Amino acid sequence: MKINFCLPPSRLAGGPLAIMEYANGLLKRGHKVTITTYPMSFWPNEWCESGTPFPWYDFKGEYIITDDREYRSNLEKAKDILLDFGGDRQRKLRAGYQAEIEELAIVLSLIGAFPDCDINIATIWLSAFAVYFSRKGKPVYFMQHYEEVFERHDFNRVLKLLSIRNTYELPMYKIANSSWLQRQIYQKYGQKVPFSLNAIDINEFSPTSKWSERDGVIRVLSYCDEREWKGFADIAQVMAKLYKEFPGKIEWHAFGAEHSRIKSDNKMAPYHIHEGLPFKELGKLYAASDIAVSASWYESFPLPPLEAMASGTAVVTTIYGTEDYCFNGKNSICVPPRDITAMYRAIKKLVEAPDLRARLAKEGMETAKGFSWEKAIDVREQMLYDIYENKIEYNRFDPIGTGFVDGCGIDFMQLPKDLEEKYSEGSYIKQDNRYFLIQNRCKRLIADPALRAALSEQQVIEVDEIEGMRIPMGFTIWAKEDI
Repeated sequence: MKINFCLPPSRLAGGPLAIMEYANGLLKRGHKVTITTYPMSFWPNEWCESGTPFPWYDFKGEYIITDDREYRSNLEKAKDILLDFGGDRQRKLRAGYQAEIEELAIVLSLIGAFPDCDINIATIWLSAFAVYFSRKGKPVYFMQHYEEVFERHDFNRVLKLLSIRNTYELPMYKIANSSWLQRQIYQKYGQKVPFSLNAIDINEFSPTSKWSERDGVIRVLSYCDEREWKGFADIAQVMAKLYKEFPGKIEWHAFGAEHSRIKSDNKMAPYHIHEGLPFKELGKLYAASDIAVSASWYESFPLPPLEAMASGTAVVTTIYGTEDYCFNGKNSICVPPRDITAMYRAIKKLVEAPDLRARLAKEGMETAKGFSWEKAIDVREQMLYDIYENKIEYNRFDPIGTGFVDGCGIDFMQLPKDLEEKYSEGSYIKQDNRYFLIQNRCKRLIADPALRAALSEQQVIEVDEIEGMRIPMGFTIWAKEDI
């Protein structure tokens, strides 16, 4: 098969790493594999200097890079598509929606860059629009996270949040990377999507001696990330308590490329930062640590806890997204997200109980052995064959959630026939002092107070009428209007 992946530029992280592993694995099995990525203007400076996309991974196939000149041309097209207003108002709107304009330009540029292929795979919400509208190959959306959570806490990006939600409803073949993500898509969108689990390179992670064996100081290791939902601040609170309780007996280490707003030399809970580690060095850091902690509020198959298990390190993790390999009390300790007390008790328990650390580490290593890339690629390859041979159908939107309110306060109600014909998809309307979104032949009540306030105060564009408005998929024009 001719398989294309659409992958945005990214520094080393679990999601891009998984795509690269799948791409190289499928290439080794005789498929023609390409990776289409964004123009060089979106690359880190060091990549531009080398002219090589994703230098942190040795991909053996062909890269297809969107042309920068075409992207700049599409910026002007995007302005006309997204904001069809004139005069001073137009300039103000364009300035306020610059991020959305750039995102639409990316979609337009990718559509023109995709090669002829049998299977075209989106790997993030923005690429899903490009893959779907390109009509190149069978459209597949490899879903690596429930991506609306990335914007859920930023009401200045309501437009992006709703665009992300639209991707879940595109008629595409969808594959989730965890059972947790599978449940999210079914509960909120009524779609039964298959899932296939990611994996790790078990040859890069193996147990070695612990630093604590030399000096008796227990090392706690975590990922460093400034995004609130990653829970780094939660770990800081826990470690501050543990430092007071075990003075000089415990030490916090962190790795990752993203600096936290919590500085490493802070007085509350200082930590040692390890940046830009190659796989082998990261594996050594895992193995030398006594306890690895993952505190994310939500994840979809995070790799660090599994990598720590393979390295012979006891794991404390939050429950969402780790259910496919973390089993509380057997190979790890699992705690509810944002529960500082529960995380504190879990880490303290492991600090005080070396036998428990050893038992969990041993069971974790046995679990990790079952998550090789070879097995994962076997499953994924078969799924792609089934799609190519028309053995499965598109995942289509099915409004089974009528009356369901999700975590962001969106209620589903059937739209009357007269309104269905009158109002275009993606329009906001106001009725009885309540705001609704017209989408997928349904009227969705914006019930969450914060989101409603964001619409009325920041994100609403007043127009005289909404009949006849052309609204591209994934981009919403807001309207305040009584029915």
